[in-house]
Amino acid sequence: MASFKSRYAYPQLYYMLSHKEFKQRQMARDLGYSHGSKISDFVVWLETLGFVTKSKNLRDRVNAYRVPAPLALIKFYSTFFRMSEIRLSIVWGKTREEVIEYFKSQNAVFCLTTALEQYTEYVKDPAVHVYVTPEFWNEMESKEVEGNVRVHLYTFKPYRDDNVTEKNGLRVTTPLRTLIDLYCDDKAYAAEPLINQIWPPQKTNTSQL
Repeated sequence: MASFKSRYAYPQLYYMLSHKEFKQRQMARDLGYSHGSKISDFVVWLETLGFVTKSKNLRDRVNAYRVPAPLALIKFYSTFFRMSEIRLSIVWGKTREEVIEYFKSQNAVFCLTTALEQYTEYVKDPAVHVYVTPEFWNEMESKEVEGNVRVHLYTFKPYRDDNVTEKNGLRVTTPLRTLIDLYCDDKAYAAEPLINQIWPPQKTNTSQL
């Protein structure tokens, strides 16, 4: 039975949310999967639940799919995956700037509100949120550390490079990945700037009113 527990699920979710329209075979090719039950079962599962709609693409004569309510699908996904499940919280470093510079030198990926700060000036969080390797996560878990800055470490599962970008000299999660993570950490209230960037509100043509 299809679910978000499969390792194939999240890449498909991200792909669906990244495209206004998608086709199963093309998604399989783009993700490097063989087209089969791992693709079709997942798409049909979300279609049955109403998160995906199907239509006939007349040009290609194949079924095309879309996500009519992206935020509803992201919220649904967040009931399966919680950032708290992969989080290690420590107090470390003298200043926030010093901590960020350290993780920048380690080529780590900043996430959640630390990534969000790179997309909007309206969010400030004194804590640092960063994806690290499982090896670093395990090392810090077994260490006695102290400092002044609240640092939240997450074990990073990159899935695909398209979840990561560079912004202002830092490696950060993309706007879409940041949005998904915010919903998975009960921080949807901070996501509005990203929502408007990813899916800009459609302008009304007042001349036709």
